[in-house]
Amino acid sequence: MHSVRMVTRKIQGSPVNVTGVDPYDVEYESHLEECFLDLVRFDHRVDDFHRWEEEIVWYDDNKKRRTYTPDFIIRYKKVDGKTVLKTEVIEVKPDFDEDDPRPVARLPRKDKESPRENELKWQAADRLCKSRGLRFLVKRESEICTPYLNNARFLVAYLERGRDDSRSEAILAALEPGVRIPMGDLVARLGKNPDERLAYRPLVYRLIATRRLEVDLTQVLKDSSLIGLPR
Repeated sequence: MHSVRMVTRKIQGSPVNVTGVDPYDVEYESHLEECFLDLVRFDHRVDDFHRWEEEIVWYDDNKKRRTYTPDFIIRYKKVDGKTVLKTEVIEVKPDFDEDDPRPVARLPRKDKESPRENELKWQAADRLCKSRGLRFLVKRESEICTPYLNNARFLVAYLERGRDDSRSEAILAALEPGVRIPMGDLVARLGKNPDERLAYRPLVYRLIATRRLEVDLTQVLKDSSLIGLPR
């Protein structure tokens, strides 16, 4: 039997943490959480996301009752009316621990749990999620802060505020299925002069963001990046 109760989070600043809300009014309590939300906003599979609002009861090795609140819950879109990806409950964590030699690791921070405490509370969260058909995941800094994050942060503006026009179809028509060309070459092929090439570039970014153009986003996005139609 799992015990949970609704909680209201108090978002507080600190010398180390960055707090605020993202464009969808989802609160974050650290710079790392903000980065994670950027990835979520860019993920075209995501239908809805918000903070997790329940306390999960767990017991330490001394049988003392404790409570724990994960960070986020993410629901994914259905495909052809069917659920393909399970709803995820997410805990966002930095890579370092208290005795990490890096200077940033020795800064004061709110998270003082030992690895054993984390293990126990995450086990409780995992049990609760499985009982509800959910998936519990811990997302580490090394999974979040990658070149993909930088690309997602750059492209999400074109995804959320950009728009297609008649030139978008011209961009797609300029490519052959199965053929990849450098992004800079594509823009040069489309525009007859610098002003035209400048006008085409945000449309190319928009098509990448909406997955109508394919490029390796795990690498730094630049003019030499090979771009083409989705396979």
